[in-house]
Amino acid sequence: LRTIKLHLEFQLFPTAERTSDEAPAFDVVTMDGVHLGAAWERESRGGVAYLSMTLDDPSFEAPLNIAAFEREGGNWDLVWNRPAAKPDAGRMAAANRAHDRRTGSTGSTGYDGPPAGHPADSDDVPY
Repeated sequence: LRTIKLHLEFQLFPTAERTSDEAPAFDVVTMDGVHLGAAWERESRGGVAYLSMTLDDPSFEAPLNIAAFEREGGNWDLVWNRPAAKPDAGRMAAANRAHDRRTGSTGSTGYDGPPAGHPADSDDVPY
């Protein structure tokens, strides 16, 4: 796995004690013997076999969820989606305060909760 900042070489080892079809088929291990994740055998809607892999390390911002498609010659094409960035709460709060100053808003939505008799107004609702 190579990117601008990352160069990982790893191997796939069959999972020793696979307890169900939903369990990973392979352990993903670096060449140095560090467990990096797991891989599941999957098939696309079009009938193409691939590995669904989850790789994680404390140096990663978030786990990598990868689809790996084997090509001729033993190479692999890897496809992944970057996790959506979480909004910075401090910047969001500052932007809301600036908006309130510009517009004279108090930040209130005017919402006073569910109307009387609504199921969400009941003590029976667990949230």
